[in-house]
Amino acid sequence: MNFEVGKSLLYLSRSNAENLGLNPIQIVSEIGDCVKETRLGGTVLAATNKVAIEDGAQFISKGGYIRNSREVALKWFGSFRGNAALGLREYHPMVLLNESDHGFPIAVMDGTWISEFRTAAISAYAATKLARPDSNSIGFVACGAQAHAHLIIFKDIFPLRTVYAYSRTRDTTLAFCRFAEQLGLEAIAAPNARDVVESAEIIVTSVPYVSNTTPILEGGWIQPGGFASMVDRGFSWKTDTLTSLDRLFTDDLNLSGEGGPEKLNCDPRLLSGDLTDLHSRQNESYRERTALIFSGSGLFDVALASLVFRVARSRGMGTILPL
Repeated sequence: MNFEVGKSLLYLSRSNAENLGLNPIQIVSEIGDCVKETRLGGTVLAATNKVAIEDGAQFISKGGYIRNSREVALKWFGSFRGNAALGLREYHPMVLLNESDHGFPIAVMDGTWISEFRTAAISAYAATKLARPDSNSIGFVACGAQAHAHLIIFKDIFPLRTVYAYSRTRDTTLAFCRFAEQLGLEAIAAPNARDVVESAEIIVTSVPYVSNTTPILEGGWIQPGGFASMVDRGFSWKTDTLTSLDRLFTDDLNLSGEGGPEKLNCDPRLLSGDLTDLHSRQNESYRERTALIFSGSGLFDVALASLVFRVARSRGMGTILPL
């Protein structure tokens, strides 16, 4: 069966996305193009919709439209924080991609790889604007899927030599250290989270949020010239210590600025801007402490889903399904 818009769609699994072999530089460039298009007014961010059900669980949709790709996407997932205790993923997103000329669905794809790598690429894009370009050490507080994706991306963007790691369990920390060593990097299992933040030039925190999460990190621990990516919306950081940062950016001020619908673990008045403000910026002082705090813009899911679809279709990958 041949792929034909209006008559079929392409199903792409996580394995399909992984096996595309997308270059980290290519992925980060796609994020940069999305930021540029947003700056020029060529994107539309969909409102985030949430359906709350029992026991604090909820279903969430986010997405948007990117004019230069002529595609619209929606990511849909259930967030079940009790899953971790059962050894299950907290969420498993799916992405629906439509073309915008006639409105037909063109792809349904597993969203786990897209979510992990779009997040890592956003961090890396911000780091190219805020971190020292010669940064050779990176630290991780929490060593799960986000840490793995970030290390894969950052390894190709910065001249990394050393990885510092700390996670809730020692086994997780050591497993991540072995992964870093397989990438040819020196890996140090830190005794505590503070040691990671104080030692690394680039820091990534992705501590899973639960109702009893206790912030343990302090902005003043970041070394001068250091950069932190707060993938966990800052919930692992003590809010009052973020005033130690010289500049704090977010991915989208419309979401997490004053009056925005997404609440982060920081005073929105501390925000210096968002990714569109970083587009033409270069680090002006390698002595500044800087950070990016995530609100989770769906536009970047659209950007990476579009890239995955284009490359998969050009290589004949995936499963064609009739409409």
